Amino acid sequence: MTYTKLNKEIMQLFLVLNILEPIQFKDQNTIKVISERLNIRTYFYEGLTEVNNLDGKPNVFLNKNQSEQKVWQDYGHALGHLSSFNDLLANLPSIFKELQSNEINEFAYLFCIPSFMLEQLHDINEDAIVHSFNVEYNFAQKRIALYEDNLTGVTKNG
Repeated sequence: MTYTKLNKEIMQLFLVLNILEPIQFKDQNTIKVISERLNIRTYFYEGLTEVNNLDGKPNVFLNKNQSEQKVWQDYGHALGHLSSFNDLLANLPSIFKELQSNEINEFAYLFCIPSFMLEQLHDINEDAIVHSFNVEYNFAQKRIALYEDNLTGVTKNG
């Protein structure tokens, strides 16, 4: 598989964070570890998922009443939105500096199910992805479509 620039940057981010196996996504502390390493304040509360830059620092608010899978997916999507806060970008890895609005959703799929880990699965199918990466079934379906598009050369962000 040829990795897109975004795929490569996500892989590098996870390597730096020492997150190398899908099983690590099932650990409740993974969001905390990532947030601490990226200097992002993350809160679990009863409202809607939100990203803001109050006090000039990135803040992610996640709805604690959702399933673990949905919280993880929302976290990936929220990180993609950090690219819209230009004043915060100096402190974040370059991966967040170049995302365009149409890439934010793609970022969430690639972040929550990184290609280099996806390829480690014996059989790439929805059930295996749901079990391995702690995501919902429909999220796994969309990620497989992105993966297959990349295999056939249909990419959005070379």
